[in-house]
Amino acid sequence: FNYTIDPHGAVGYLALKSYQENHKNTTGIILETAHPSKFKDDMENILGEIIAVPERLARLSDLKKEAHNMSIDYKPFKDFLLKNYK
Repeated sequence: FNYTIDPHGAVGYLALKSYQENHKNTTGIILETAHPSKFKDDMENILGEIIAVPERLARLSDLKKEAHNMSIDYKPFKDFLLKNYK
């Protein structure tokens, strides 16, 4: 596919391929949640090449990190998002 996948996505891909070995008529989809540049140092060491950081991700490194303690329940999380990120 000529696509560089991040380490977590690679584990998902390998799990799918393993499953498909015993279930030949299945198809699958891999959903990525991170760009490989999130793991830039590791990816460059593994691949032996420079991983470009997209501009929109590079801008995030200049932002202040925020963390909020909250319940593990869905409703408080949903309420927080709706209140703070409309």
